Amino acid sequence: MKAIIEQKGKVRRLVGVKGLIKKEFYKIPACEQISDGAFRDQYLCKSVYVPDSCGQIFSYAFAGCFDLQQISLPKDLQILDSFAFEACISLKKIIFRGTKHEFENVMAFDDWNSGCNAFIVECTDDYISIPAHNAQVDLLWERILNEAESKAM
Repeated sequence: MKAIIEQKGKVRRLVGVKGLIKKEFYKIPACEQISDGAFRDQYLCKSVYVPDSCGQIFSYAFAGCFDLQQISLPKDLQILDSFAFEACISLKKIIFRGTKHEFENVMAFDDWNSGCNAFIVECTDDYISIPAHNAQVDLLWERILNEAESKAM
């Protein structure tokens, strides 16, 4: 398994991961951005550490990471884009390495946690409860079950 980092000028962007992460914990290498779908469908990984250098997490970055239970985010995170954690149905905790006020100032788009069950954000000074945003979970599970049934036939 290897992280694919692309550099444009001074900005290092994680654009993908070659192969399936087979570890329960994965520490992302130094980068300023995590691009669209970079970790998509890494369903075996349970815990991820995002480096302090990362300020932007783009759409679908962790979408389909069904077993992801915990992620640690840097205090200097600026953008948490739409569907960043789509269908991360096992997510229980985000560890935000900053204060509650700093987390509330992250530019988080409305659907950043689409398809997630309720979870907490643990900040250095407080906790935030994030309600379920799972209107799409039933449709997702139906699609997964249909795909599994069609492969079994």
